[in-house]
Amino acid sequence: MSNNKKRMTMMLTERYQSVAQAKNVLSRLYRQISADLNVGPLSFDRLMKKFLDNPVNNIPASGKDRSTARGNLSKQLCSDPMSFKTFLKGLRFLGANMVDFEVRITRKGVTTIHSLKLDLSSDMEEEDVEE
Repeated sequence: MSNNKKRMTMMLTERYQSVAQAKNVLSRLYRQISADLNVGPLSFDRLMKKFLDNPVNNIPASGKDRSTARGNLSKQLCSDPMSFKTFLKGLRFLGANMVDFEVRITRKGVTTIHSLKLDLSSDMEEEDVEE
């Protein structure tokens, strides 16, 4: 079994252990979200089929292209470190169409809250999301 397949299997079956082992903040957050949503092997396969079938993702219907896209996406979703672009792709994979980011920062004893709403349902251009 390849390392990528082992990582994906662990992510889907040993969810919270996978979260604890992630070193990158986006990898950890994505794994936490997947675990909280109870994404296991069966639901992962359903989500993958839905993602591959979605015309917005421009994945050709041929077997080879589809298989390549599936393998590449699986590899990206279990990557550590995970880029912001891949993190957003992962959220779309999970079915999110709107995401609210909120960050609390404490400096010199004062906490401020910063938030941003991001619509994932619209097509984002490559320039809109940098690695």
